[in-house]
Amino acid sequence: MKRLVAALALSFFLILLNIPEPAAAGYKPLPQGTVVKYDTWNYKVLSSSDDGEEIETNLKKTINPGEGIDSSLLKGLKFKQHSGLLLEGYNGFFVNFILKIDAQNKKKLRSLFPLAVGKTVEVNYQFDFVMTTATFAVTGAQTVNTPMGAVKTFVITEESLQDLGEENGFVKQNKTLWFAPSLGVVVMGVLSEELIGIDSEIAFIKMPEIFLPTSYKLQKITLP
Repeated sequence: MKRLVAALALSFFLILLNIPEPAAAGYKPLPQGTVVKYDTWNYKVLSSSDDGEEIETNLKKTINPGEGIDSSLLKGLKFKQHSGLLLEGYNGFFVNFILKIDAQNKKKLRSLFPLAVGKTVEVNYQFDFVMTTATFAVTGAQTVNTPMGAVKTFVITEESLQDLGEENGFVKQNKTLWFAPSLGVVVMGVLSEELIGIDSEIAFIKMPEIFLPTSYKLQKITLP
């Protein structure tokens, strides 16, 4: 009887904390033609393969684009999305600033799947000839309420450090992503960063995420 009471008490406690148990699954690229809409930006999948999805983005409003930069230049940017977590390269006005990740590090990133609390992976990629080290960690599980309903997610943190050289300083970036295995997308994202010894003139060219909102939440997914 005491064990039954203890079990019921624990179950009630977990409900209060809203701790779900998402089904673990390997990453599956979104099909071509899928449209993912967030509250502040959206993207469409132009092509899809096991290597990732080619996506075209569209911002719904200007997001800190940097002094003298026309917000229209921030629309229609194309990325390669890897494991739903990392955007590689983009085109348009900023074609010279490209994030590149090699096959070995793509494989490392994909090894985070199937997601499970406690898993971590360190990934290296190059941005404008500068090496960046990022650590991805699955830190917990949480239910996120969206216009599509309540979605069970894994909480993934990404901590990265980009060394711009002795004269230019560092960019330290922290990102939290709520990834839903059932949908295959990030449901919510929050980005913060610290500029260490870097001036404002080059602050806006540090990483692709500078063109995305510092926070966003899923509104709708339309499958082809």
